[in-house]
Amino acid sequence: MLKYKGYVGRAEYDAEARVFHGEVLGTRDVITFEANTARDLERAFRESIDDYSEFCNVMNKKRAMLRHFLAALAYRTQKALRGAPESFGTFQAGSQVRTPAELVRHMTSVLGYARTFFEGGRYWPEPLPDLAAE
Repeated sequence: MLKYKGYVGRAEYDAEARVFHGEVLGTRDVITFEANTARDLERAFRESIDDYSEFCNVMNKKRAMLRHFLAALAYRTQKALRGAPESFGTFQAGSQVRTPAELVRHMTSVLGYARTFFEGGRYWPEPLPDLAAE
């Protein structure tokens, strides 16, 4: 077993290929490493962890920005609809054009689906009865 920065890895030697293949245990992601010698195995393991940590830092910044944009969109949509007349949700702008209630429902679904990327799981809610409920 290999240990570094709280991560644990294991490796096996492939005699036919003459190489050590390893993987980091206990993560949601697949992190692998390999080396030709036992001496290089520890270095390869540490480099994999360092690369993974750097990748996570970059992704965390991108996720934070996306989360901010999604929250701003949700807030601004609610603010724009506040005080709208009850009939606004069923307003028909034309043939084959979504009503405001249908647009909000679609946006709610997009935001809910995007949220699953942060928290996991699925998003498949039942439609609510009207625009105010959405």
